[in-house]
Amino acid sequence: MKWFQNVSTRSKLFLGFGIVVAMLVVISVISKTGLSSIEGSQKIIFEKEFVNSTDLLRLKAKYDEIRMALLSMMSAPDQGVKERWHQNIKTNAEEIAVLMEIGIREIRPALTATCQSLGRNRMRESIQDGISLLMLVRTLATWMTMQNGRRRKHGCAQRTRR
Repeated sequence: MKWFQNVSTRSKLFLGFGIVVAMLVVISVISKTGLSSIEGSQKIIFEKEFVNSTDLLRLKAKYDEIRMALLSMMSAPDQGVKERWHQNIKTNAEEIAVLMEIGIREIRPALTATCQSLGRNRMRESIQDGISLLMLVRTLATWMTMQNGRRRKHGCAQRTRR
């Protein structure tokens, strides 16, 4: 430690401030790297997760429009009005199908990549089965909506004939 006592005060001050400046540079680099990763995460959340949320809200709105159209179609006295509501239901069902296809297309690669990175074929098969089930439920819901519209349309017509 005698070598340190033999160093001039000027050199000691330069060494001390040099260490402080070096630590400041290291902390700045670490902070910049952390902020960059946070910005990247924020961008992913905004571009992917937010879009998924808005798509889900649009799906819910389309399902609500179909319900409203079914109720209006049931209470409509005129066949022409019922046909317009039926056409509205068809249009909304087609838009729902498009939104579901887009969602499935976006979800499938992410889930497959996650399963591959984990190396679990069983999980991949389960997720593919889940996606198939989702597609089946969507098809069944669309079919049931169309069938309910037809039944209600014919049911209203039979009630007015009595």
